[in-house]
Order: sequence, then C-alpha cells, then structure tokens
Amino acid sequence: MTLGTGGLVAPVGGLIMAHGMDHFFTGLQTAFSGNPRDHVTTQLLQKTGMPAQTAGLVDSGLSIAGSVGGLAAIRTSQFIE
Repeated sequence: MTLGTGGLVAPVGGLIMAHGMDHFFTGLQTAFSGNPRDHVTTQLLQKTGMPAQTAGLVDSGLSIAGSVGGLAAIRTSQFIE
C-alpha cells in the first residue's frame, strides 16, 4: 500500500486495494455462512450484461494483474533507491 500512496499511481493502488478488500470480505462471509458468494466485482460485471462465467474470469484476471503489477512496482522501487 505504501508504494501507491503518492503521485500518479495512487488511484491505481486504491483500486487494487479495494479489489483485494472485496475478495477478503466476501471470503469471510463465505467462511462464516458456509454459502459461497460472488465477489462484488463479479456482481457489478454481471450487471453490465456480462455472463457469470466471463465476469468471474475477468475478476480473477484483475486479481492476477494487481498482484503482478504490485510485485513489479516493488522490484522497480528497490532499484531506484
């Protein structure tokens, strides 16, 4: 989170953090209720008319892109300092 707290990447870091929180809280709800639930991101994508399976794949792709982008930012910042 600290890498994306300033400059031009702050909005991107905020979106990635919100997406991660979506997955975290949906996972908690699933763990306590025992009923699987769709992530908010998946639900929003479905409201645009996207099929459920495609929305799930896009949601997973966003997670992967956020993880890889975060790792790339960490590696890049180590070389800048």
